Amino acid sequence: MALPRKFLMGVACLIFMLNGCGDAGCDRNIVIQCEKDNAASPCKGVTECYKEKECCDLEFDDRDDATIATSGSWEKPIKKNVKEHAKFICVNATPSENTPSENACK
Repeated sequence: MALPRKFLMGVACLIFMLNGCGDAGCDRNIVIQCEKDNAASPCKGVTECYKEKECCDLEFDDRDDATIATSGSWEKPIKKNVKEHAKFICVNATPSENTPSENACK
């Protein structure tokens, strides 16, 4: 009787430890969604979303899925670095839309 109890406790402990490990993390679609959802606040809102979703250190191919499917793997990817893009957004935002000092991806 003791062995099954220990086994169940071990399985429960393992499940508890692995909770959330299946999360795919940030990807191109999440970055795009952050930009759409926070269009009114291009520096502060977008970069806070990037940080919340753990996207600041992401680098990805910025070609859309249709372009990738039709061009094949031979075409050079368009690399997009989220942290650099966040700087660009904040530098080009008008003062009423936030300032570079509000960039959450510094």
